[in-house]
Amino acid sequence: MMEMAIDIAFIRELHIYQNQVTGISQKHRIFDCANGRKRAEIVVTNKEIDALLISQLSEGDIVVEIIQGDLKFIAASIYLDIENEITIGLYKIENILQFAKEREDY
Repeated sequence: MMEMAIDIAFIRELHIYQNQVTGISQKHRIFDCANGRKRAEIVVTNKEIDALLISQLSEGDIVVEIIQGDLKFIAASIYLDIENEITIGLYKIENILQFAKEREDY
């Protein structure tokens, strides 16, 4: 990723071995769901970018706050399972938007 100048990667359908994501360097900051099935993650390679997991919104999918200088935003890597109704995914997105709207700094 660093060779391609990728600062933030949103990854879904991960390759997992013994409940650990494989194929991604451990020197990067990796945000994924610690509990349950890992379906999505966010990888931050740029050390100048601050990122914080928003755990109350990260249930199987990952939501982080990204900060670089004066820029601040919410980023989400969401896996929408084809087996589930689309309304479940839309509800997740609605919760993320509501969270961001309630914060004064977004």
